[in-house]
This record gives sequence, structure tokens and C-alpha cells, in this order.
Amino acid sequence: MDVRYLAQSSSPDDSVLTSIDRSLAIFHDNKDAIITLGARMGTKRAIDNWHIPKLELMQSITASISQVGALIQWSADATEHAHISEIKEPARRTNNNDYDPQICRHLDRAEKLHRFAIATTLKSLPTDPDLEELREVEGEDDDDEDEDEDEEEKGASSEPMDPRTALLEQLNHTQTSSNYFSKIRITFLAGGTAIHLNCNPTRTGVKIDEVADQFNIPDLRYALSDFLQRDARNGNGVFGVGVPRRSLIDRPLNIPFERIQLWHTVRMQQVCLHDPSVVLPAQTMHASPARVGWPKGRKDVAILNVDSAYDWPKSGLKGHAVCELQLIMRPIPRRGSRITWHD
Repeated sequence: MDVRYLAQSSSPDDSVLTSIDRSLAIFHDNKDAIITLGARMGTKRAIDNWHIPKLELMQSITASISQVGALIQWSADATEHAHISEIKEPARRTNNNDYDPQICRHLDRAEKLHRFAIATTLKSLPTDPDLEELREVEGEDDDDEDEDEDEEEKGASSEPMDPRTALLEQLNHTQTSSNYFSKIRITFLAGGTAIHLNCNPTRTGVKIDEVADQFNIPDLRYALSDFLQRDARNGNGVFGVGVPRRSLIDRPLNIPFERIQLWHTVRMQQVCLHDPSVVLPAQTMHASPARVGWPKGRKDVAILNVDSAYDWPKSGLKGHAVCELQLIMRPIPRRGSRITWHD
């Protein structure tokens, strides 16, 4: 994994190349332990060799970077996707004989169907009878152009959208990624990670016991009580993930709220490891209860830093753990009560 991330550097230098070679050497020095433990498994039995072409190609990473520059600038995604859509999928519709003519015939018919669908869609769209009059008025009255430009600058243009133009714009629409590091409202920053919630929660005013039942978290009350007691003692301290809780025997539950707000999704965004000025596309993490299609709920996992003494990538994956996102919530304090936690 270290090799994979180091090789993606946008500006690799000699130290990065040295780290890549060192990581590969560490793997090869210790890979026999994997064979000894029988951890390299095939479909039916253990494999006792390392005859993997891609593993051999990894030995040429540093040499390739020295010759052609940063590897991140080269991508086979476009050709890989084209190979699937133009070769593999049409090949599944053949009789497994004479692939070439059948694939070409399939692609030709698919293109004709696509063009026919666009033509029929454009033809079936209702036309606006006022469009022609509007164009004539605009051609005759040139004095209104300045006013139209001012309205367009303000985002309040009154010109109706041609249905054909609207369809073409929809077909050519490209989505831009948001930069949550520049947002202040309901966004939390932790180092090079931004965590963003929607302004409106998915559900609000839900009782704790109801949430514990829906999300299958039977000890939710005890977990909340333990967290609040730790927060009262440590203030802004960092709480560990996966550490055992203190015994709550002979101590009453300390929960100054009964209802909470719920979000089923949260957006997480990070900056590029090799260039912090580059903001990576945001990712969505889910934490939703059981529903149709998800009988056990949808709860995504992520690799989190659970020990502040370690820092990736300097320390590798030490101090990190694979964690499952169980719940995204915010307490609703009782009316007139004092908030004892950091909101």
C-alpha cells in the first residue's frame, strides 16, 4: 500500500524513489512468511509461488519514473473503459464465433439506435410559440442588449430556454466538485480532512431507544453516557476508537438529552497527500438503518487514525484501524438544560 501511494506522487524526487524501493525490498524480504502461513490462496488450494506479472512489473516503477516523469499523469482509464463498452459487452452478445464482424455490427446498430432516440426526443419536445417572436424582437430592438447583459450578469435572464438547447445542455452537463474546505457551516476540519453535513438532517427528534433499535446498537445509551463522562473530564481530548469502555456498574447513566438528530450520509473530502493545495473529490459515507435492498442497513467503512502518536504515511498503518460508521447524530438538549458537551 505504501508503494501504491508513493508512486502516485505528482512531483516525485529522489527521496520518494528511495522510499518506493525500500518498501518493495521490505515486502520481498518478508513475503515468505505469507507462503509459510498458507495465506496466499487460490480458488481451491494454497499457492506456493509468487508468479504474478504485475508484481514483477512493480520492480520497474522507479526506473519508469526516472524516464517518463510522474506516473500519475498517465492513465489507462479511458482505454480500459472503452475496452469494456466497445469489446467486452458486445462480445457477450455474440455466438462466440467470428467476434470481429458481430461486434462491429452490434456497435453500428447501437449507434443508430442512439441517434434515433435523440432525434425522436427532440421531435417530441413541445416548441414554444413565443420563441420566434422573441428572436424577432431582439433583432429589431438592439437597445435592449445592454439590459439583457445586466440581467444575465445578475443571473436573472428572462429569456426562455429552447427545449432543444436544454436537452443538449443536459447531455453535455459536467458536474464540478465542491470544495468543503472553503465552507464554514456544518463543516468540521481535522488536518487534511473536511467533514460536511447537510444543513437539514435526515430525521430529527428521534428517541435514543428508537435509534438503538433501528440501527441495532443495543448499548447506545451506555456508549453516549461513557462519551459524555470522558468529555467532561478531558475537555478537548481525543477519544480512542475500539478501546474498552469504563465499567458503568454502580454509576447512573448521565445523558442530559433524550432525542437526537440523524443524518444518513456525510461528505468527506481530503487534500492530496503529495500536494496539499490540490483538493480531491469528495466521497460520501453512509450510515443508514435497514431498508429495502439493505436488510442489515448500509454502513460504510474507512481507515481511521485512532492513535495521535502515529501519522500516515511516515508510520505506515500503525495507529490506524478499519472502522465501520455506525451512526451520524447530534444531541437535542432538553429545553432549559445546559449543554455540557462541545456542540
